[in-house]
Amino acid sequence: MPPIDLEGSFSDATWISSAVSSVADNPGIALFSCLVFICTLAYKISPPLSPRTQLEQLNHDIEDIWVLFNEYESGNNDRHRATYIRLKQIQIEACVFEICLLQAKKTDASWSEYFRSTTKVYFDARAFCKEINAIRVDVKIVNMETKQQRFCEEKRTYEGSNEI
Repeated sequence: MPPIDLEGSFSDATWISSAVSSVADNPGIALFSCLVFICTLAYKISPPLSPRTQLEQLNHDIEDIWVLFNEYESGNNDRHRATYIRLKQIQIEACVFEICLLQAKKTDASWSEYFRSTTKVYFDARAFCKEINAIRVDVKIVNMETKQQRFCEEKRTYEGSNEI
């Protein structure tokens, strides 16, 4: 068994006790530390705060929903077609947002135009992300219904045959 380093553990204990005593002596440090911790935590769980990041999130959500949408063919063609058209419209709007952000970066744009266009992109992209999440739930339901129907048909086919 290796020897225990008592001097190292005393220095750690001294450092911890001095930090605790300085916080106890000055409540401003404790308040500042708590504020930094809360702000860091809030930043990590908050939605993206820049229009560019929100637009990237929208594009990522669009790619994800297309994979899910194309996974199964829907039995209800009208519903399938309406969802397809809406997703295409959202893709078109994402391209418009990209153009808007690029135009806002032009040097001849005023601050008010820049702020107005980036704010519009941010809030519209965020609204479309929420809409895609709602569509995602509907697509998952349709996919599960299609899967259930397929399993029922396979079961009936298997029950109709005399195979064991």
